[in-house]
Amino acid sequence: MRSIRAISVGSTASRVLRRDVVGEVQSVFDRTFNVAFPEPSSGDITLIGIARGGMPNGPFNIVTDVPKSRSMRAFDIDRGIRVKRVGESLLVGDRLSVQLGNARVWRPRTHVNNPSDVRDILRALEVVRGIAINNVHKGGLGQMLLYLDEVLADRDARPFLRSDVNHVTRMALPSTISLIGAIRSGNREGIGLHVRNLIGLGPGLSPSADDMLAGFMAALWWMANTFGKGIEYVKDVNTAIARSATKTTLLSRQILRHAAVGEVNEAIEGLLGSVLTAQDDSVRVAVKDALAIGESSGMDTIVGILLGFYAGAAIVTRVGR
Repeated sequence: MRSIRAISVGSTASRVLRRDVVGEVQSVFDRTFNVAFPEPSSGDITLIGIARGGMPNGPFNIVTDVPKSRSMRAFDIDRGIRVKRVGESLLVGDRLSVQLGNARVWRPRTHVNNPSDVRDILRALEVVRGIAINNVHKGGLGQMLLYLDEVLADRDARPFLRSDVNHVTRMALPSTISLIGAIRSGNREGIGLHVRNLIGLGPGLSPSADDMLAGFMAALWWMANTFGKGIEYVKDVNTAIARSATKTTLLSRQILRHAAVGEVNEAIEGLLGSVLTAQDDSVRVAVKDALAIGESSGMDTIVGILLGFYAGAAIVTRVGR
């Protein structure tokens, strides 16, 4: 049996793995493999990602000492293999032992202590927007950035759509515009309706619209939690979004539940924090780190973060009057 060492364990993963749990491998990729563990108290399933080095920390990630140059597929791990915690080891069938002893527990932040003025935050958002627009590609929801002003103004963007706008963006744009309008007007039923039209839209274990919604909720939470304004309303909005996100993948549901209370992976956390402190150099680095996540997940999340921060700034400013 091969052995690898855990460098860090996310707070949710640490909680799930405190007891003698038994799960099974759900999916295997080059950078990580996911293990599904049942939660006896709630009946839910929690996915824990066991990742090679260089991957960002996250609430339900275990980052190991496997070199970035090596694929996790090299351990010949297949779907359905039994995974069990025994003492300080996580045994993946008879093929791999993940040593958990001495691994540090990584806990996500959900606010910053010394934010910049809202005007400076809005300026930092323009830096994010400019970098992201220059990295838009044909997949995912990055093309929505071209119509961000229409979305924020609750204005129909379809008359301005270019012929090369992809199918996912065309499908998501009307419901995203309506969602922003429902949030602005406090229409909770409308929020649920428009989320249900968006959820699961796009390919992959975390579809594009789901990633956008996760970024949106996280930014909204960080804005309200940092300034201590509009928190109850943001809780209501995020709860309405998370509860409506049922018809999607297990991984997406998990990401959305955490994002609803501001918990994201380390790369996205870095972007949220740098925007709220309006550190331009840090913002530029953080945007590039976020863009490196997945095929389009990073870009899709950034679209949501922009929308969430702009909406959050309006809430904080309004409450502050």
